[in-house]
Amino acid sequence: MSAAFELEQELSDQDRVDDTRGTPWRWICSIRVDFPEQVIRFANDTPATSTFGTGLLVTPRHVLTSAHLFHALEKRGGHFFVVPPKEITVVPGRDDERVNPRPFRSYRGQLLGIPQKFRELAYRRASAPFDYAALRLNKAVGDKTFLKLDKRRLGWWGKAYDYYMRPVAGNFRQDLEDRKVNVAGYPSEGDSISDDYSTPSGIQHHGFDWVWDAYPQIDGKTVPLVAYLVNASEGNSGGPVWIKDKSTQRRYLVAIHRGRLGVSAESDGVLITPEVIDQLERWGISRQSLSLVP
Repeated sequence: MSAAFELEQELSDQDRVDDTRGTPWRWICSIRVDFPEQVIRFANDTPATSTFGTGLLVTPRHVLTSAHLFHALEKRGGHFFVVPPKEITVVPGRDDERVNPRPFRSYRGQLLGIPQKFRELAYRRASAPFDYAALRLNKAVGDKTFLKLDKRRLGWWGKAYDYYMRPVAGNFRQDLEDRKVNVAGYPSEGDSISDDYSTPSGIQHHGFDWVWDAYPQIDGKTVPLVAYLVNASEGNSGGPVWIKDKSTQRRYLVAIHRGRLGVSAESDGVLITPEVIDQLERWGISRQSLSLVP
């Protein structure tokens, strides 16, 4: 694969995505997770009844996202207890600046799974490499056609559009060093609705910057994360991290945006390794349904 990677596209208003009807923007989803009571969230210790984040449609009805959106705690009698989500709402291509902020409607999501290691280590730095999850939507939105797309189907991150998922291992991980990555999602910072950043902006943003470290360490051990200089805030969690090959025009999904390791200002994402693909398959997402390349 070529080492020449490039910006996905020039955007007219800094890093704001002006039209979410294009690709890959329409496959990037705003996610809202509602809980039955006030809970303590991973990214913010202020009690709340909802969390917000981002996800990516990777099959007609499956969304890849972050585990910490769904792992919330309630404190009772000096002990913490996990509170399961009450409802998960997924909105592909959300754009609150348009008359219709949900151009492809909204869907209910079912949590397929969170890595057991994340549950065991949650709220500790060592949980970072396991901070990913998958959702199954109540409808196969990727197969649906929309008038806004001239009666074409929504699609998903797949080879029909020259979008691929490339498991990161060996030499390919080394290739990410000193390269630039694309990151997109729905940050809560700069919210046009709320001044306290309690809700997502509803406006998709995109960043493009250098990889800072493809071999970060936690407690002296190299972990399957990638750190980059893209400026991303709360709400971006679960968004796609990808590279674009100039020579082939192919896009390769390489990581799931997570947040920050807490040791620097750089953002980081969970690398999509062969182990992550194995886990997705155990959750019921077959390899054949994902646009994998060796």
